[in-house]
Amino acid sequence: MLLMDGHSSHYTLELLEYARDNNIVILGYPPHCTHVLQGLDVVCFAKMKEEFHKEIRKFEDLHFASVRKGDFAGVFGHAFLRAFTPDSIRAAFEATGVHPFNPDVITEKQMKPSLPTSTRGTFPLTQPSPVRAVLKAMTDQPPTSFDLSPTLAQPIAGPSRIVPTTTPSPSRRLCNEIDSPEPDTPCKRMRIMYSELGATASGSMLVSKKRITSAYKAAPPVIEKAPLLPEPDWTHLDKKVDTSYQSRKSLLKQIESLTESLRRSRDIIQTHQVMEERTSAQLVLQNAHLNKLNQVLHTRENKKQTDRTILFADGYGRHLTKEESIGLVRGQKERREREAMELEQRRVARDDRKAAKAALEAEWKDIVKQHDQAVQEWNVECDRLRAEGVRVRELPKKPKRPLKPKLPVEEHGDDAERSSDEGGE
Repeated sequence: MLLMDGHSSHYTLELLEYARDNNIVILGYPPHCTHVLQGLDVVCFAKMKEEFHKEIRKFEDLHFASVRKGDFAGVFGHAFLRAFTPDSIRAAFEATGVHPFNPDVITEKQMKPSLPTSTRGTFPLTQPSPVRAVLKAMTDQPPTSFDLSPTLAQPIAGPSRIVPTTTPSPSRRLCNEIDSPEPDTPCKRMRIMYSELGATASGSMLVSKKRITSAYKAAPPVIEKAPLLPEPDWTHLDKKVDTSYQSRKSLLKQIESLTESLRRSRDIIQTHQVMEERTSAQLVLQNAHLNKLNQVLHTRENKKQTDRTILFADGYGRHLTKEESIGLVRGQKERREREAMELEQRRVARDDRKAAKAALEAEWKDIVKQHDQAVQEWNVECDRLRAEGVRVRELPKKPKRPLKPKLPVEEHGDDAERSSDEGGE
């Protein structure tokens, strides 16, 4: 009996047929279980690694030089002889429960499935409605190469914007400049947003079609603190309305104090609104990062099925020398050979058609050359006949320009067979 892992290169059709004919039973380990069931991984390789490091240190202490290619075989050989002893090999079969047979040595914790990697990244808390609106817009209208053009970040013609009373920040310069027009459609706003993101170092990956890799680091969230602004006079809230007579000077002073308090309150509110906008923008970028990560996970989890996944489709071990398993391997081999043959036939047909097209072009050049020569001879003949007094209506007709030859239409399937049969009859 021979125990093998599930790599497709290990169980060729020739090997399985040879093992079947010579009474050799080949068992395949279940997928993703060799870390527990394969004795080499469980016992032998760990001891081999330890002995190999010892031999390397011993060699370096003896020769005062590192191990090179010419020294590898000797160093590895000494470590192998000490690691792969009869006792360690028997211990490997015993540790995996193969011999003596003991299924209890494999615990449930060892065979526990790994945590699922497919996760749809979402935020744990419900986001504000503006954030949800932007996320929905980005989902419904993903960026294109046209949207990522830097020229779209320029102001687009539209209705004028009201001049703000506060000084705009550099990041909001596009829509807050005094003479800058504002985009008048949501589509234009999305294009400008995508263009601005594509022009940044950390945001270009989030809106491009490239797959995100581990080299890309998500931008850390920025926690802003509110700047120190003058506090309003909150005592106005506790004052009772004075209905008695007050002088004009006193009233003007109260109005001035209330106006100043309102101005300070407005500044505080506007500051917090800007901070909330920036926080919401960070949530949008984090959602874009989650979407890119989900795309990578989806691609990894939906790989094309290989020979191993087809043969071990149920997730259990396999008796590879059974007729059923050999039939599957034979079918996979025939499928690969058939696909290779079809690919070769398409390549030959493509090369033949290319050669026929080149020959047709050469033939067409000769036809054009002969036609030009015939036209020149016709012009000379017409000049001679005019000189002799022949009328124009009696002159010979100009040579007709020939049509360019075309490749014959390829016949497919039953039509080709039918035409060949009719030709034979």
